[in-house]
Amino acid sequence: MESDINDDLSEIPVGHTKIKRITYRVFCRIILLYFKYHFIQMIDHGRSAIMLNKFGTLKIVKTLCTRYNPTKWIFKTVNGKVVREKVKIDINSLGGYFYFPFWESDKKYRQYRFYFTKPWKRRLWAKAKEGMDYFDYTLTKTGRNASPDYIQKIK
Repeated sequence: MESDINDDLSEIPVGHTKIKRITYRVFCRIILLYFKYHFIQMIDHGRSAIMLNKFGTLKIVKTLCTRYNPTKWIFKTVNGKVVREKVKIDINSLGGYFYFPFWESDKKYRQYRFYFTKPWKRRLWAKAKEGMDYFDYTLTKTGRNASPDYIQKIK
């Protein structure tokens, strides 16, 4: 994919102002490659990705589930009908921790959320089952809904 993008960039003609015009398709492929690189670094090596232009930091974190058990929705086809079902995620195999991507951003971006697609989630959970250790989000006092009492109960 990276070599394809390099080929596309080399084929862009230079205009009379010596500025290359990048098409929307090439721009999207560059952005996808950029995020793919950062996701691999976050999941496989536990690093955080600092986003440019003050967009914050992306990182993988874990939280100890003492108050709740996380759930997910699955969709099944039963007798020709699509049925959705709420299923609890098995966190006991990972010591009671739930792993997720966290976007540490400014206050103006908190209305937005960041979610992984299924292939990245599968890769994250496979790495967690192999024993990869990520940042423990439950021990930070700056986390959302974290209080000193809650942190002391976990310790």
